[in-house]
Amino acid sequence: VRWGGSYVEVNPAYCAMLGYPRAALVSASLHAVTPPEFREADIQAMATLMKTGFLNQYHKEYLRRDGRRISVVMNGMVVRVPEGEDEIWAFVEDITERTRAEQQLRASEEKFKSLFELSPLGMARVNWDGKFLQVNRAFAAMIGYTEEEAVSLTYWDITPPEYEEQERAILETVQQTGLFGPFEKEYIHRDGHRVPIVLSGALVLDHDGAKQLWGITQDITERKRSEQILRQSEESYRALFEASSQGVMIHDEQQFLQVNEAAARLFGYPREYIIGRHPRDFSVPVQPDGEPSAEAAARHIRTCLREGQTRFEWVSLRADGSEVPLDVLLSSIEMDGRPVVQAMVTDISERKRAEEELKRALEHERELSLLKTNFVSMVSHEFRTPLGIIQSSAEILDDYLEQLSREERREQLASIIRNARRMAGLMEEVLVLGRLDANAVQFQPAPLD
Repeated sequence: VRWGGSYVEVNPAYCAMLGYPRAALVSASLHAVTPPEFREADIQAMATLMKTGFLNQYHKEYLRRDGRRISVVMNGMVVRVPEGEDEIWAFVEDITERTRAEQQLRASEEKFKSLFELSPLGMARVNWDGKFLQVNRAFAAMIGYTEEEAVSLTYWDITPPEYEEQERAILETVQQTGLFGPFEKEYIHRDGHRVPIVLSGALVLDHDGAKQLWGITQDITERKRSEQILRQSEESYRALFEASSQGVMIHDEQQFLQVNEAAARLFGYPREYIIGRHPRDFSVPVQPDGEPSAEAAARHIRTCLREGQTRFEWVSLRADGSEVPLDVLLSSIEMDGRPVVQAMVTDISERKRAEEELKRALEHERELSLLKTNFVSMVSHEFRTPLGIIQSSAEILDDYLEQLSREERREQLASIIRNARRMAGLMEEVLVLGRLDANAVQFQPAPLD
């Protein structure tokens, strides 16, 4: 090109790069294929050429004929022409793909940097000897150091001695597969306590071909604590389950899964015999309300799983064939990640017997009450008759004393005396019955002739 930017000559590769035929370019100017924002940089590049005679690694963009932009790198020099104006000879390389790849790489590196620095998981890079080359904030905090302090340590500085053999074996595996983990181990915290972790990672090669290990570490202290609490809870539940004097069984919709000793004694079977069988197998064919036991059992289990709990009475069969009434409390619990039913069963035979005795006593009391009512009614009638006669005779004497003869007066007085004695006799009989009811009279049977 000339100093003004007009083309003197272009080769086929340059034409292909811009998508123009040679004739179109040599009749045009360099400025026609340069985006406006690069024109100031072009002026400075020309000034450098004018001053030094050379242009090295000048990066810019061209506008192709189809409107697309391409990235190029340009090297050039000033060529003295014996006759005429000096020319600029330039060598132009299309670096569009390379630039795009570099941009993608930079974007990827930025994303990785953000992920590395902001990740809640510990991330670290170590050389093959175990020296930390780079750690993120989460990893440093996990072992109680700053990031700067951590890179002065080695992997072996924070690894308890008992894990050394395991680590050597893992390094051998890494050389074969390029990957390691996930596996559990512990780190030594700065203050000396152990930090349980899960570690996984991969083998990578740096630009010199040296082996490095990238590791991702998760602190599982809380998980371990929860597992310990769960184990203790399970142990406590197991001890309570076995020691309970109340029958406790765990089952799903198909079969018994666990049975404690109290339940086994209640049914009269070994635990091994009960486990694997359905609750209906230990029930009378039909419950007292008339519902078949198989249908009732399925209904109660569905209710428990749907509502969380249900309570009812049930009649079961012991191994000896005898029936036993039970109070059953079903509760929905989770076991091995799935809902199951915990059944707490209580033998209510004594309660049922007591209820039956109470029912009989109440019936007897009702009969006694009815008898007393009838007796009172009868006695009232028996008292009313002589009392009416006494009252009538007394009123006759009161109203007609002077008009009555001596014989008539005696007759009325005799009636009063006779009926008064009758009432006294009735009262004596009532008192005898009262003494009998109060157990105040001894029963001494004797033969009669």
